[in-house]
Amino acid sequence: EKYGEGKWRQVPLKAGLNRCRKSCRLRWLNYLRPNIKRGEFTSDEVDLIIRMHKLLGNRWSLIAGRLPRRTANDIKNYCNTHLKNMLFSRHNKEVIKLSSSANHKYQIFQKPSAKKDHHHHHH
Repeated sequence: EKYGEGKWRQVPLKAGLNRCRKSCRLRWLNYLRPNIKRGEFTSDEVDLIIRMHKLLGNRWSLIAGRLPRRTANDIKNYCNTHLKNMLFSRHNKEVIKLSSSANHKYQIFQKPSAKKDHHHHHH
């Protein structure tokens, strides 16, 4: 009950669909989540994983080399599950900055004044 019985009841129903993706998800639920007892990734470890992932990409064994007691598989699964969400939540301000500057560029293209530029040829 502590873990939400309703969700677990749905698992076998969903497991048959998208087998590949779902089995990864089930692997996370059934195999890696008990990891919490073994010790969840600390915020320091997570910061390190994010930095190393930017540097090395998906070279899990190299990243794992920097994190004692963590397997490459644990890190890979952690990243696949959390990294997308984390990059948004942790670097929210950066994401907002990027999207607003992208919008700004888009608005510039939309301006009719762009047509006037054709008359001013800068050589």
